[in-house]
Amino acid sequence: IFSGSGGLGDVFGGRFSLGNFVASLIWIAIVIGYFAVMESQWGQTVGKMAMGLRTEGPDGGKPTLEMAARRNSWYVLGIIPIIGGIAQLAMVIFIAVTISNSPEKIGWHDTFAPGTRVVKAR
Repeated sequence: IFSGSGGLGDVFGGRFSLGNFVASLIWIAIVIGYFAVMESQWGQTVGKMAMGLRTEGPDGGKPTLEMAARRNSWYVLGIIPIIGGIAQLAMVIFIAVTISNSPEKIGWHDTFAPGTRVVKAR
């Protein structure tokens, strides 16, 4: 399964290398870290600031770092070779559907980080 050049072999005809996998892990850590830190420290990402929204925890204040990381952990799907982008797109659709079907407008990611939700900024 391991090739002599350091890659992990061919996956569905495409080359999957250890270097690409490590780069993906680093990128996912940066993405989740960005959302987790911004939401736990300021209650908002730059995009939420522009839209006049904020993320809040169960007590109405900012979510904890753990809650914010859990809420955004679905981004880890991006490290799956070949289908990671499709898995992320499917999760975005699933989150949108769960938000639209919820009277409280709470998505799956908000139930995975119990008590979090996005509200209009005050």
